[in-house]
Amino acid sequence: MAAPIAHFDEDWQDFNEFQPSSEVCSFKSMEDLVHDFDEKLTMCFRNYNTATENIAPIKPITEENFLKDDEVWNSLTNNFGNVMPVDWKTSYTRSLHLPALKLTERESLDPSDDEDEDLREQLDMHSIIVSSINEEPLFTAEQVIEEIEEMMQESPDDDESPSQSDLSMLSQDVGALKRSGSNTSFEDQLRQLSVSEISRTLEEVEAAIRRYSEELIQALALRDELDFEKEVKNSFISLLIDVQNKQKEHRELLRKKKKIRSTTTSGPNGQRINSTHIPGTYLTTVIPYEKKAGSPSVEDLQILTKILHAMRDDSEKVPALLTDYILKVLCPT
Repeated sequence: MAAPIAHFDEDWQDFNEFQPSSEVCSFKSMEDLVHDFDEKLTMCFRNYNTATENIAPIKPITEENFLKDDEVWNSLTNNFGNVMPVDWKTSYTRSLHLPALKLTERESLDPSDDEDEDLREQLDMHSIIVSSINEEPLFTAEQVIEEIEEMMQESPDDDESPSQSDLSMLSQDVGALKRSGSNTSFEDQLRQLSVSEISRTLEEVEAAIRRYSEELIQALALRDELDFEKEVKNSFISLLIDVQNKQKEHRELLRKKKKIRSTTTSGPNGQRINSTHIPGTYLTTVIPYEKKAGSPSVEDLQILTKILHAMRDDSEKVPALLTDYILKVLCPT
């Protein structure tokens, strides 16, 4: 007996609507069949560009959300700040690290410390001065006077013997030294003076100060004048040497060319016109000089220095300066 054929109509109930009925298909045309087929395909293949947020919303996975649910990360961050930092000096690793390095203290091989100490001792001016003072014996005023008298008596030459005035002045100085040596000290002398004597001594000191100040001012003024005169003379000599060297170079240049350019040129119509300044025209200028008994003064040297400076530069100021020199120095009115 044959087994009955199983029917799956219940499993395909959802697709019953796609099963065409025999009555309808028999009466449809080819165009209707194609249209029905397109509708069925459209129902099977839906539009994938349709927004699916309303159907099944998708939540993006970010790093913050991912770490928020991570147990390992939460355990690390929750305990952060509660753990004390490791003390490297008291750690077990440090105790094993030092013996492995085998560090030992060594003596300094740099001799700079010893050299600095030696240099410091050599430059100790205080100890040097104190030692020199201790080494040199101290002489009293009487011993110094006795040595001076012995030196005067042992002088063999009569021509070199001092004059009577020198001897008198020396005797006065010796007497003053004796008096100063006999006294206790200068402070004691001042204490023993009266008010009038102190006033007279003060006036003498002030007068001496004024006299020495005037002499000092005169000496300084004379020194400034001598320095200025020396500077003017040095400038004059250096300019004179420069002019002589330039004149020598100019003569050698003319000797090489074997001709001297004329100071005038002919114009287009045969007329002669003055030419422009030729190099070396004022370099060979001759300065008139009147030899006097003494050396030229500082003012004369300053005027001559200006002329030499213009000659060295071959300047057109030479004629004017030369005229001024002749009128003021050689032929003063």
